[in-house]
Amino acid sequence: MPDSDIWGSGTPITEVIFGPGSPVFEGAIAVAPFGPISVPAQYSSTREEFLAARSTAWLGTFLNTSPVYDVSGQDAVAFLNSVAVNRDFAKVSDGGSRHILLCNDDGQLLADGLAVRVAENHFRTYWLAPVLDFRLRQRSDLAAQLRGPEGVVYDPIASSASHSKTSPACK
Repeated sequence: MPDSDIWGSGTPITEVIFGPGSPVFEGAIAVAPFGPISVPAQYSSTREEFLAARSTAWLGTFLNTSPVYDVSGQDAVAFLNSVAVNRDFAKVSDGGSRHILLCNDDGQLLADGLAVRVAENHFRTYWLAPVLDFRLRQRSDLAAQLRGPEGVVYDPIASSASHSKTSPACK
């Protein structure tokens, strides 16, 4: 089927990529359920795949399972700077992105993901659940809110919560 027929057919992209006979399954030694479909989970040994990810390329298919959160409000930058060890989100331009690292008070990595600046005082974050939500619930002093797939997840202006320390650097 020509590409133009696939893209204009209304067939969900997951069925195009992960449908029966798809080349992504060639060489797979393990398949895992991912919602209503199955996806290749492993092509070689864990060691070989780990090393290949550092010397060639790696395609992660399970990154979509985390909720996407929008952090917005006049203190969105202050909030992200207070919870991330790689700070100064004010320098990220609209449409720009930054890798974000969230650590506990002992400096151990809890989550890493991506923050994209959608507009002034508005960031969209990926792969930071549930740590980002937890950190915002600790901050009652900031005018920021977290919006997830179900709408507003938390708005500290309308809640009372304890203050948190600024996150230390990851060890």
